Amino acid sequence: MTEELSELLSMRVVDIRDYDDDKMSAIGDLVGRTPRWVKRTLADAHGSTRLSTLFEHLLPEFEDEEEQEENDYEASCPLEGETPEETSENILDALRGWSDKEIRAFNFPFPQLEKDDIQPLMNHQAEALARVEKNGFASGIIHLPTGAGKTRTALELMARLWEQDERTLFIWASHGKNLVRQSMIRLAEMLPRFNRALYVAWLEASDPERYPDLFHDANALFATRDTLTKLLERSATSRRKEEPLRDLLTSKSSKVARPVVVIYDECHEMGAAGLQKAWREFHDKLLSKHKRASQRFRAFGLSATPLPTAVRSHKLLQDIVFPIQPQTKTEKEWGLLVHASASMADLTSRRMLCPMNLGIQESGRFDIPDQLLEDVLQDEMPRPPSRSGLSERQWVNEFSKRFNRDVMSDPRILKFLADQIARDFETLGKTIVFSATINAAQQLVAYLRRHKKIPKGAVSLVHSHLEDLEVVDFEEDDQSAKPHELETQTQIETFKNRGNNPCIMVNVGMLTTGFDDPKIRTILLARLTFSKNLFWQMIGRGLRGPAANGTQDCHVIDPIRLTEKFEVFNGYRPNLSSGGIPENDLHKTSDLLSDSDLAPVIEDGAPQVPADPQMERLAKDVRAALKEFLHGEAFDAKRVAEILSSEVQLEYGPEGHVFRPATEEDAPRSFRATLERRIQLAEEKLGADLAWFYQDVPQVLDDTNTEYTLRKLQAVEKHRLLTETDMRKFEMARWG
Repeated sequence: MTEELSELLSMRVVDIRDYDDDKMSAIGDLVGRTPRWVKRTLADAHGSTRLSTLFEHLLPEFEDEEEQEENDYEASCPLEGETPEETSENILDALRGWSDKEIRAFNFPFPQLEKDDIQPLMNHQAEALARVEKNGFASGIIHLPTGAGKTRTALELMARLWEQDERTLFIWASHGKNLVRQSMIRLAEMLPRFNRALYVAWLEASDPERYPDLFHDANALFATRDTLTKLLERSATSRRKEEPLRDLLTSKSSKVARPVVVIYDECHEMGAAGLQKAWREFHDKLLSKHKRASQRFRAFGLSATPLPTAVRSHKLLQDIVFPIQPQTKTEKEWGLLVHASASMADLTSRRMLCPMNLGIQESGRFDIPDQLLEDVLQDEMPRPPSRSGLSERQWVNEFSKRFNRDVMSDPRILKFLADQIARDFETLGKTIVFSATINAAQQLVAYLRRHKKIPKGAVSLVHSHLEDLEVVDFEEDDQSAKPHELETQTQIETFKNRGNNPCIMVNVGMLTTGFDDPKIRTILLARLTFSKNLFWQMIGRGLRGPAANGTQDCHVIDPIRLTEKFEVFNGYRPNLSSGGIPENDLHKTSDLLSDSDLAPVIEDGAPQVPADPQMERLAKDVRAALKEFLHGEAFDAKRVAEILSSEVQLEYGPEGHVFRPATEEDAPRSFRATLERRIQLAEEKLGADLAWFYQDVPQVLDDTNTEYTLRKLQAVEKHRLLTETDMRKFEMARWG
């Protein structure tokens, strides 16, 4: 090798990308590739990587072992001047902010970080991994309810398998792109746990030319279900001499061979016909014919509802993907290896998950009014389809589509929901709305953003065509809005970054799986579904409990009063009062799955006051002080302000007003919720919209502001001050 070429190979990618074609040709001649291939590889590589490391598997054997170790070290180093922590943060920023296309085109070299501030395993996660280890890390399923931390458990599994064999290649697969991205972000966030540098990429089915390098160098590859399907097909049926995955599994060379572990997130999606066909061919033509391949390949499934809906698809999972092997023990009699299984009830009792609170639901405040529903149905009557030629399941699903399109997307229904959300904005807290259609979601967001009672910037939107919108359509009142704000990940991160502050995320089919925000307080189901699995998945977005940094309970609101107008569908729809279990279960996978294990736990109304004599006396005093206030009558502003300032949290349920001990964080919310209820009564009494009064409520609710606000409300009612102008005139006249 010439000194010039040696010097060239010692350079970093960031310094070489713009070099002329002669340099590209020189490198290409040395590694046996075309200049075009070299340019594309450089474009995909991280700027800190040295060329000698990037192309080491293609270079002639000229380096000794000491030089090779140095290059391995340099590959994990950040750009000059950056610490590993800074590089890690930059990669996280890229995963959160770049478009899917940009992420798919890039290979990420995660630096090695010190083991500190690692999210510890919860008890049920540690128990699950202990069972996996006891079963010899055999292929199998980890069944944990939504919100129980399946991803954290799987990342710990990866760390332990890397500790056994650092050459292991992980292929993390899931159905949707958003779920793939979220998993990559979680891997980056958990980097200190792995105690090593990692080379990670998003595998793209349309770019197989990258496969040889990625399968040789990468530690973890992420893929959608379609990409995994094509990868298994190629490995099983391709006649090419070199096929990367097949070579890893069958090669006799220690330099080529690697263990491969597939982790399938949301494995109930593995019933897809294309994937099932490809996996069977992969097994029949590769794994079953090559002992080495079967020994090197394993698969793990993660899901809250582990079995696919179609019973006929279970056989492949039972016989080939997750078979029960000798010396292994399954936790469920499902005919396949279930390493660990936890029920909703168990994890709710441990406070890892929280129960559903149906207090708002049973109060009827969100029930679509009879007259409104009559008016909408009269205009857009989605008649039940004929049963002729349709199975029972097809029949109700066809009606579901019509109902969502014609009723739940009607502007009058959406306006009603927007008004109710705005009225209860503080009480609902951080809220996810599952909308029926893209048009319905955009219309609902428009209503919410224009509502005076909802702060600016408190409403987010995600759906599959978000990037097709114009900024002016997306933020009508925000001329500074930028195109990147239309990206799904930007909307999600903005929503999550609001912590536990009241805000709203409206989505269409994007957040049913793979979305994790423990501060979700309310789930609103603004769409019709007859699938109990989907019903549970939507509700599960809000079920993180206190032990997982979540909430005490989760308000679940289902405003669709279907069977009152369409009695023929009675019993088909998941019912909140029964945990989402329908009487006529159209999606019953088999008798293997127990609904009681999978369904969310119901809390009986709003939280009750502990049986404590002191609290009972306090509650009695509070009721006496607030009796007039909460019934639209005259009240003692000073006494009400004192009561609201500290000692109890006031909530509303079907049985009336309920009290419990308040935390420091509760106090302002208790006042806002109580004041909102009182203003509603004032509006009814005066026959006027007092939206301006909401806007005048101070952000900081100390004792002085609280009493002042209550005295203003007294004046509004006594002197019929129906507008802000009326109030200003009154104050000027009174105070001069």
